[in-house]
Amino acid sequence: RLISTTRYGYCVFPTRLAGIIQIQGRLNQLNVGFGNAKHPDCRGITPEELERIDFKRLDIHELVDDFVSKKT
Repeated sequence: RLISTTRYGYCVFPTRLAGIIQIQGRLNQLNVGFGNAKHPDCRGITPEELERIDFKRLDIHELVDDFVSKKT
């Protein structure tokens, strides 16, 4: 009998803003994936890729909410 195993891989970003740029910019806008659990690709964004990201399209409400909550 064959036993199925599920693997998970996670990329960890140093800041919330870095995560937003990686996920919304790299993944959603540039269509550069993160690999899979066996072969993850958690590399940074190249300068050329960074130039191609439309920062106006990034949803940063979580970051703003975090700043506001720390202010009060």
